[in-house]
Amino acid sequence: MSDQTPPPSEEPESVPTPEPVVYTPPADQPVTYTPAPPVTVPATGAQNGTGTAALIFGILQFFCIPLIGAILAIVLGRIGINKAKRGEASNGGMAKAGFWLGIVGLILTIIGGIIAVFVLVFAVNTLSTNTDAKVNSETGLADGQYQMDPSINYTLNDRCGFTGDPYDATMTVVAKGVTVSGSGTTECGTATMDVSVVRFDVEGGVARIIQVQ
Repeated sequence: MSDQTPPPSEEPESVPTPEPVVYTPPADQPVTYTPAPPVTVPATGAQNGTGTAALIFGILQFFCIPLIGAILAIVLGRIGINKAKRGEASNGGMAKAGFWLGIVGLILTIIGGIIAVFVLVFAVNTLSTNTDAKVNSETGLADGQYQMDPSINYTLNDRCGFTGDPYDATMTVVAKGVTVSGSGTTECGTATMDVSVVRFDVEGGVARIIQVQ
């Protein structure tokens, strides 16, 4: 057997790795980045019922439900505005309209309530004064019997007042705008709001109602 030495294997030449090319912008040129477009979520199934209800109550409050409608319009309007800001509703304008209508209606309701209280207090004070018995001593009429076709008649509890032009038995008007008052069914009658004739006499300068028809 002869010794045979294998020829030395030839190693492949190594290929040099290329250096990475790094782009360096000029110093006077700023690097700009283009932001990615925002992702929009389609408004499918928008919760628009709250804003719509706010607008409805904001309108109804001016016709039939002033205080309750105003409060509901404000509450539902605020909820609808918040939903629109979160993208849960697409009728933010309608919710805002209902909200501000509720604010205006609530202010008008409060002002109207204050005016009504003042009017009621004034009316009660006026009626109390005009149906007080002392008005019967301020008629300025001489002693005698009179009657009037009252232009104004009103009641307050069990008291009543009648205002008109009194005339005597000869049907001659003797004074203008005289007020006499009474109390109970005897002097006030049973149909005080539909009085056509009031008869009264004056004795010692004080008037006393005799009959109401």
